[in-house]
Amino acid sequence: MELQTVSTVIKMFGISKRMLSYYEQSGLIKSQRMAGYSYRVYDTATVERLQQIIILRKLQIPVKQIRIILNNPDAATAVDIFKKSIQELDSEITALSTIKKILDRFVTELEEKTNI
Repeated sequence: MELQTVSTVIKMFGISKRMLSYYEQSGLIKSQRMAGYSYRVYDTATVERLQQIIILRKLQIPVKQIRIILNNPDAATAVDIFKKSIQELDSEITALSTIKKILDRFVTELEEKTNI
């Protein structure tokens, strides 16, 4: 794969220019500037890394944790982060389930009181 421009990369991944810049400012990816070419470009390795970042973000892994995962070749680190994420999701699911039960109860009580 040849060098990709900012516009190509944001179209490729469906992200904003601002998000791409944020990933650069966070140190997750690095762009290059070619001599005589004022625009930033990304090499194949950077584009592949960006794809990994986007997948991890879709899995709701925070950028800080992504940095740790990508900068640490030890799989145990990634496993620990993923397990923590699973625990957080389990807590959210439990909380949402509780909210749903309360709302169901409210609906039932209101229907009984108003004869709906």
